[in-house]
Amino acid sequence: MPNLTLFIPSLMPPAPDGSAGLSASRYPALERLLARGHASSVDCAAMTAWLCGRFGVGRQLDWPGAPIALQGEGEDPGREFWFRATPVHLRVQRDQLVLLPPALLAVTQAEAQAMMETLNRHFSADGLLFTAPHPQRWYLRTPAIPELHTVPLDAAIGRDINRLLPTGGDRMRYHHLFNEMQMLLHDHAVNESRERSDLLAINSIWFWEGGTLPAPASPSWRVVIGDDPLLKGLGRLADIPVASLSAGLALPETGDTIVVLPESPAGDAANWRAHMEKMEQEWIRPILQKLRSGEIQRLEIVTVDSGQARGWAVASRDLLKFWKPVAALERQLGMADR
Repeated sequence: MPNLTLFIPSLMPPAPDGSAGLSASRYPALERLLARGHASSVDCAAMTAWLCGRFGVGRQLDWPGAPIALQGEGEDPGREFWFRATPVHLRVQRDQLVLLPPALLAVTQAEAQAMMETLNRHFSADGLLFTAPHPQRWYLRTPAIPELHTVPLDAAIGRDINRLLPTGGDRMRYHHLFNEMQMLLHDHAVNESRERSDLLAINSIWFWEGGTLPAPASPSWRVVIGDDPLLKGLGRLADIPVASLSAGLALPETGDTIVVLPESPAGDAANWRAHMEKMEQEWIRPILQKLRSGEIQRLEIVTVDSGQARGWAVASRDLLKFWKPVAALERQLGMADR
């Protein structure tokens, strides 16, 4: 009987709402699995760190999420150094510059293309190349490998970025580049149009997860399911086909499976609840049924939040432990009093 790993990126409710108003919603299948599971936690910076570690990919100065994800987008990163270069909006709040969730921008293909042309024309003499295989997922190729350590995007969202800029020997060059890009974007025709439509301006770019494409990976999983480009890139490194979530859950007769669910859309707690209800119906309830029937021998649920990878291991026999009470999700996540 196979084992299944279920990675849930958005298990924790969004800040700053915390658990406000969550008690009105219940997720019976998920709550039962967490209640019956054996909980654990370890230090982990971000989803990329966890996935790379489990695929046997080592860390460079950063976890090399950029070239792996670019490969998952269907492009060839070659041997060059790449950053993720996510378009963002920085909001001035008193003496702080706070990075808002990038999904709020909803960048269109036409906007991304126009900004790519401007950025590449301006920085071509510096040997920099921007590419946008997806309107909201941009990448930057550099002519040399910089001595730079960056902060993952998830760790920067909702925070003052002044203390989160890249560190390392090349930090001053990239701080200057950061400022130069902000000035270039400020007067861009795309932002003038967005502001006339009362949309957030794309006023900055966040560099993170830089690196070069690593050696082939060797995970323990035989089946990989998910739509995230990082997961697709890791699958290509490991020479394992990655099935789309739209194909549903297909378990092999032998060997283990990982499913990486999508992130919740940006927004308030109501959007998060709607997303979790959808995941409950489409994925978690069927997984509970397969665990109960013995089609799955052992389930591992994992999420990464606030520098911790939290996990719950559930075997088929654990579902019989009726003496372990099933509480509301926010209580099991330790968020009831937030």
